[in-house]
Amino acid sequence: MESIEVYLRNTDKAEVSLYLDSAYPGQRNPWLLWVNGDSCLYIEIYEDWGKFGVSYEDYDDIVREFDGDPPVVVLANVSGRCHGVEPVYKFVIDLLTRFDGLASDDYINHLWTLVELKDWQLIEGQPFFDSYG
Repeated sequence: MESIEVYLRNTDKAEVSLYLDSAYPGQRNPWLLWVNGDSCLYIEIYEDWGKFGVSYEDYDDIVREFDGDPPVVVLANVSGRCHGVEPVYKFVIDLLTRFDGLASDDYINHLWTLVELKDWQLIEGQPFFDSYG
């Protein structure tokens, strides 16, 4: 399963949970994003994010960017049943439109901004969540 992480600042777990509760009613950690009857994203709020799946180099970049650990980290595991990148982009753009932060994927060592995502920019020749590249 591939994943994306969204690092949020100027917020807290309670506020992000309320947003996810309203976006995905009747669910709680994980929240599921369904596409055509299939669960596409399994969305969770990390409690101790630094210990999970983040390389040391990435960790240093994140801590430097946020002047410490980000207050909230949202993880979305992307199911193999999720076809295309549109649901992933929509989820991350919606979250970063509501909250200030950055996103990362499993493919390149880069912290993506909302502007880069909205503009479908390429970094190192790759788009965000380039599961085909």
